[in-house]
Amino acid sequence: MPAPINPNDFPHRSPIYRIHQGLGANFTALDDQRAVVADYGDAGVEKAAVAQLALADLTLLARGGFKGKGCSEFVQQAGTYFPGFNNTALLMSKGGLIARLSNAEVMTVAPHIKAEADISALRDVWQARRDAGDQHIAYLAPRDLTHGCFSLSGEHAATMMAKICAVDLRDHVFGNLDVAQTLAACTSMVVIRCDIGKTLRLLLLFDIAQTEYFWGIIIDAMGEFSGKPVGTNAVI
Repeated sequence: MPAPINPNDFPHRSPIYRIHQGLGANFTALDDQRAVVADYGDAGVEKAAVAQLALADLTLLARGGFKGKGCSEFVQQAGTYFPGFNNTALLMSKGGLIARLSNAEVMTVAPHIKAEADISALRDVWQARRDAGDQHIAYLAPRDLTHGCFSLSGEHAATMMAKICAVDLRDHVFGNLDVAQTLAACTSMVVIRCDIGKTLRLLLLFDIAQTEYFWGIIIDAMGEFSGKPVGTNAVI
């Protein structure tokens, strides 16, 4: 039996990895730099919770983005569609998300591990053009350094969010791949709807310095609905 993975052995850790350890998390290595929560000991229970109300910490998965003049042109020249309207998102080839926040700004998010390939591919194209001396493309926005990311899923997710956020995130109002730039529990937040099959799922992106604060807020708000924390294996 392999030895348990200790996140302390990796240079990059979630800001709340100690909370996960306290909950009995089992970790899995993404690479030699990062270890994320695989589960909290009962994968079957966690899979079932995803359909009801579940919270997963995706802070160590890849994120990024681009902003400034030439943003839409760069994205399209890199072989990715640029969302047609502000506050909408599109899925890329491996399942990554590209969310349009304004006419000149996009955010890229990996909602699961395999989708990281989309985020790194766009970043590599940008870097290659910079290295070639192109000074007229958009600026890189490395949001893996600035934003935390949680996955909130299940039929009670929108109702629970109504306790802390004024935007109506119900299924018939806030459609799949819609984006909201808002406040939740006095925290600036980007909310992207990215369903898991037929299950409603909201990606919550916020100032990474508030990761512990916001985890506590959601865990408390989920109590009314018997929500559970789940590992990344449950939301793939």
